[in-house]
Amino acid sequence: MADATNAKYCTNCAVSLLQPTEVPKTRTDHVEELLRQNHPPLDVELSAFREVVETTPAALEALDLKIAQARELLENLLSARQHAQSHFEDAKSLLHPMRSIPNELLAKIFSHCIMKSYKSKDLDALDPRAAPWQLSGVCRRWRNLAINLPQLWTHLLLDFDKQRGHITGRQCAYKVGLFGERSRGFPMSVYLGSTMDDVTNYPVLPSLEVSIPRWESLCVDLPRISLQCLSGNSFSNLRKLAFYPNEESQWDLDLDIFQPARVPALREFGADTWFPFGEPLISVPLPWAQLTRVFDILVDTDGWIILLK
Repeated sequence: MADATNAKYCTNCAVSLLQPTEVPKTRTDHVEELLRQNHPPLDVELSAFREVVETTPAALEALDLKIAQARELLENLLSARQHAQSHFEDAKSLLHPMRSIPNELLAKIFSHCIMKSYKSKDLDALDPRAAPWQLSGVCRRWRNLAINLPQLWTHLLLDFDKQRGHITGRQCAYKVGLFGERSRGFPMSVYLGSTMDDVTNYPVLPSLEVSIPRWESLCVDLPRISLQCLSGNSFSNLRKLAFYPNEESQWDLDLDIFQPARVPALREFGADTWFPFGEPLISVPLPWAQLTRVFDILVDTDGWIILLK
């Protein structure tokens, strides 16, 4: 081991810096008593105290040097550990399995996230926390994949109540326009929900109507009066229609959204409402003959017999 007076520390282990330095104990019981009083020390003690006064400055200087060297060593060790930790984290990140997942598999994972989000109805599609926006904000690769994957933008869940006070009409229209643009002609599934009295003048509707010809599934959870916002449109590719009125009322049979000419491809129809005796149900102007599935409708036995005829 190198001499501590000639080297900062041992080039192999630096033990000389880490070993404690012994300091002679000079504070005896008698010394402590003297320090509490103002009496002079004994004659036999004077030489020892003078030696302490003469030799301690050099000892303190040597200790300060070792302390400085120890601090330098500690800083070097801490810096080396920080670099090692950084390299470790970099290596783990670069070896992460997500980096090697092919885009085809990643696209399936994205699609699963979209379907789960749409079915749960927890988040409005325009919410920044909704799956399409979250997935496209992780990194450049994910953004490019998400934006160029039309299936991620074909499920449009609009809950007008959740949008109130959190997003402007212009922002709504812009985001709905992005859904229409990024879905690139693919069939769309749309959910419209609100407890507000009337959304017919909501500013997002003009942007929404552009994609209506591509709607394949439509779930409406609106007050009856708000259905007027869909009047005058042709749902040429609509195959599934679900109507869940959030109020107790009779059907407005004049709503042209149910006219057979406007839903020529309709195959499934559901309505969470009660139709006594089946007569009002069969009076709804739907293409009943071409339907292959009816669901969620509350009709008594006679009503189903009338419907089946």
